[in-house]
Amino acid sequence: IHPVKTYGLKFSLNGKTVGLLTDTRNFDQLAKFYGVDILIAGVVFPQPRTGIDHLSLADLRAILPSLKPAKTILTHFGLGMLKANPRLCAQNLSRELGLEVIAATDGMTLQL
Repeated sequence: IHPVKTYGLKFSLNGKTVGLLTDTRNFDQLAKFYGVDILIAGVVFPQPRTGIDHLSLADLRAILPSLKPAKTILTHFGLGMLKANPRLCAQNLSRELGLEVIAATDGMTLQL
């Protein structure tokens, strides 16, 4: 759900599924689609913003327990997320949920 067309993607690579959760507002079917081993999630804001259709860290916190990906990579940070320190946010989310969550960095690569 976004004012312009966006596409979420799922890939099967080396026996693993990788999902790219792009610009969207949270909605019920979102968690059903993204049952993947590795989730790359765009989290623009720490908290949802009324009238802005982007996923927030709080939204992701709510859906990750049902998804239980082996690894989640946070990316696509807005200024609010940058001020909140994405690396620290990822560490806190990992600790809270007992799941591996990391914050993407410029130039980061991921071995699959």
